[in-house]
Amino acid sequence: MALSIVASPFDAVFTAASSVNRAFFAFCDSFYRALEAKTLYAELANMSDEQLAVRGLKREEVSQAVFAKVYDAR
Repeated sequence: MALSIVASPFDAVFTAASSVNRAFFAFCDSFYRALEAKTLYAELANMSDEQLAVRGLKREEVSQAVFAKVYDAR
């Protein structure tokens, strides 16, 4: 004997809405991180080599430092 499970239309709508909600929040998180990276990179790129040295950075390490702070930290 085969069992069949029939989902109600409400379940289907709820599942679809949940999926859209997760996708929207994932998009917002990605967008926020990109904006944060852009802002931090611009801030560090405009610093002098001496200012970067105070932070323990060299100019060629700026992009790696930004990536580590924005993307690896979460």
